[in-house]
Amino acid sequence: AQSDPDVYAGPRVGGANYPPERGWKTKDEPIFFAFGGSVGAEGRPGWVKFCEEAGFNRFLTDERFDKIGRDSTGYGVRVPELRPEYEREFARYSAEELVAMIRKHAGNAASYQRADQALAHAQTQALGVVREVPAAGGATVRVRAFPARFSKTQPELKGHAPALGEHTDSVAAELRA
Repeated sequence: AQSDPDVYAGPRVGGANYPPERGWKTKDEPIFFAFGGSVGAEGRPGWVKFCEEAGFNRFLTDERFDKIGRDSTGYGVRVPELRPEYEREFARYSAEELVAMIRKHAGNAASYQRADQALAHAQTQALGVVREVPAAGGATVRVRAFPARFSKTQPELKGHAPALGEHTDSVAAELRA
């Protein structure tokens, strides 16, 4: 993904053996949401109120749901099993509606952005996360900028990014020597 952002499929939250995370489906675009996480064994208190407001009352009587959202939301242990249940209900709401409702009840929520959306976002542009640099043959290529900022020292670009295979022979010769 770092060398070719166009083929990035999403973060591999559980490691290379798990499918890429692509968000929770809604009526229009995916979201991330969680009522558990770093708040301890009790989870976040608003899961029940969120379910009531959204009309997900069947979750409140279904024994598979943990009643606080810790295990069935975010990256909880029951998510692979219960994600389809949430997504069936989420299909009635837009991402914007769900994010607002989840946040209202003290959950974490955000619209899930694809790599191209994140790179085009105004904040990404303002931070200069991506920059164009010279490439072989006089062209330019978009790359991730150096991630740190220093008040007096700025990293200096020493040349262009090599084309695929450009240094293969010289590197192989060094390895043979």
